Amino acid sequence: MPVVPPIVLAMAKNPMVLNYDLSSVKKVLSGAAPLGKELEDAFRARVPDAIIGQVSVNKILHKSQI
Repeated sequence: MPVVPPIVLAMAKNPMVLNYDLSSVKKVLSGAAPLGKELEDAFRARVPDAIIGQVSVNKILHKSQI
């Protein structure tokens, strides 16, 4: 499941999420910004079976001539 850190934050901290069964979430790929250990730990507490990966693009993928 590809997500950005604000979605991980909502899933980890929002009490409304407790009303849902997240057992089908097996893989989470987060990009755009690092999660941080505290947020990752909070997310793991809610979705303990999920594998969490962080994706980073640190190269220029396309450069236009002006």
